[in-house]
Amino acid sequence: MSVAVQIDAGTVIAARYRVESSIGEGGFGGVYRAVNVETGQVVALKLLPARHTPRETEVKRFQREAALVTRLDHPNIVKTLDYGHTGDGVPFIAFELLEGVSLREKLIAEGALSVSRAGRIVVQVLNGLEHAHGLMIVHRDIKPANIFLCAGRDSDFVRVLDFGVAKALTPDNTNLTKLTSTGQFIGTPAYMSPEQVRGGDITPSSDLYSLGPVLSELVTGKKVAQGDSEIDVLMTHMSAGPLPLTEAVLESPFAEVIRRATEKEPSARYESAGEMRAAIEAVLAQRGAVSSTGPARIAPATPAPAVAPDVPAPAADTVAAGLRRATTALADPPPSALFDHVYAEAHPLVDAEREEHRAYLGSLEGASS
Repeated sequence: MSVAVQIDAGTVIAARYRVESSIGEGGFGGVYRAVNVETGQVVALKLLPARHTPRETEVKRFQREAALVTRLDHPNIVKTLDYGHTGDGVPFIAFELLEGVSLREKLIAEGALSVSRAGRIVVQVLNGLEHAHGLMIVHRDIKPANIFLCAGRDSDFVRVLDFGVAKALTPDNTNLTKLTSTGQFIGTPAYMSPEQVRGGDITPSSDLYSLGPVLSELVTGKKVAQGDSEIDVLMTHMSAGPLPLTEAVLESPFAEVIRRATEKEPSARYESAGEMRAAIEAVLAQRGAVSSTGPARIAPATPAPAVAPDVPAPAADTVAAGLRRATTALADPPPSALFDHVYAEAHPLVDAEREEHRAYLGSLEGASS
């Protein structure tokens, strides 16, 4: 397919987007700051790389990304605004233009984050992944660079970016389409699941594996999978033994979450994004931290586990329960209404939950003395 893309400032794409500047370019597309000439809305416009004539597989992969992202609609996933083709037949996707920094940039600038901050960020990523997985879409490249922290909103409000190598699955979790050659792997070595490295079948648990190294990096400031070469890094995921976790990771409150998320056998990992989120929220609750930041979940919440009647526990009316009530109270609410409604429900519960938890821990200490 002999189409070429040369994007200069002032170029108008599809008679409706005027390019202002380049934001960045990766292996599967260039991203540009552009303005809708009809509405004045500023967008992030993604096109195939301008440096070469794209191959047919690249065009198909880009078209597949467009088909997938237009199905996604969640507060913790970057919003898709438009999709079309240039006059030369090159596909483009228009996304909302976000202000803020990537999690990778945040880690470079600040190093390790607090346990509560790291947990709140990963909970939001899991909220977005739960929505995508519910649509049988696996991201395949979860890493700090693809997790964006939005400015001008509540602290560390997350958007998951770049579904450019995402995979659509059939209901039995097998691959729906195959644009990857045999022996070729897709993803970023430091965060890839063993099955990605092998070029095997991908399932939602592959994304959960990737979040293990991400969470580890958030609480320690260092990558778990390291080596002198890319092959060495890949072999840490491929080896039969557990992913080697540093002492700092093992001493973290999230050690067990990370260990289970990075099990080499997919069936031994968390069964869903909701189950992994519940494990993180349990750690945050033990520390008296609020589990969620920003709008709560759109995807159905995982049912809470039953509590034995002879074990004292905090009342069920917690922040997490309040957030679940808030998201189900409105039918297809607009984002602004959902945001306001969630916080109206959640804020009055924060102090009460913290006091309940202190009382609960006190009763356990008294029973053991």
